Amino acid sequence: MESEIDLRSLLGIVRRQIWLILSLVVGLTAITAIITYSLEPRYSASALVFVDTSSKNILEADAATQNGSTDNARVESEVAIIPSDGVLLDVINSQNLIADEEFGVKVGLVDRVMQTLRLRSATPPDTAEAVAVVLKNFREAVSVNRRGLTYLINVTVTSRSPEKAARLANSVTAAYIRRQVDSKVSATVASRDVLQKQVESSRAAIASGARSVGDFIL
Repeated sequence: MESEIDLRSLLGIVRRQIWLILSLVVGLTAITAIITYSLEPRYSASALVFVDTSSKNILEADAATQNGSTDNARVESEVAIIPSDGVLLDVINSQNLIADEEFGVKVGLVDRVMQTLRLRSATPPDTAEAVAVVLKNFREAVSVNRRGLTYLINVTVTSRSPEKAARLANSVTAAYIRRQVDSKVSATVASRDVLQKQVESSRAAIASGARSVGDFIL
């Protein structure tokens, strides 16, 4: 008897609060749907870089072979160099990320509302501020790490588009390699200049010695 009374009381409460219950269910469903559809898919693409730690200094042909600790330090240094400002700025420039809707400068929600209400006019940031914003956005999308204890470095870029992620990952590695090649070319040219000066100095010494021998014979 008491159980029937409790069941009737419970059903009565449900009937009286039915609209509140339905409102909560509909509201939670709507919030879940909005959150689900507002989440943007993110894609990641990776590129591998092999670090050649062998030393090729033409002025030190007999230099000692590097040990494992030196190689590890070299690879870890390259891991830090790849996401540096210089490399990322090269990619920002070559891929025109300043104008990119994902990484470029965006108008905030407050600014958009103020512009809509005509309470504030749009004031675009200057060049330095725009580059700083794009650099920050792009750096957050780039991840660089060493693959175990190997000489391989993994460069990963995350983006809304899988194609863009792959393109930017390849662009980062290309910019890094280009800088490395330019550095080695500069070092080779500098070594060549040193060798040329040494050859010219040796030629002058030989010529001076030959004249001294000739003067002695005469």
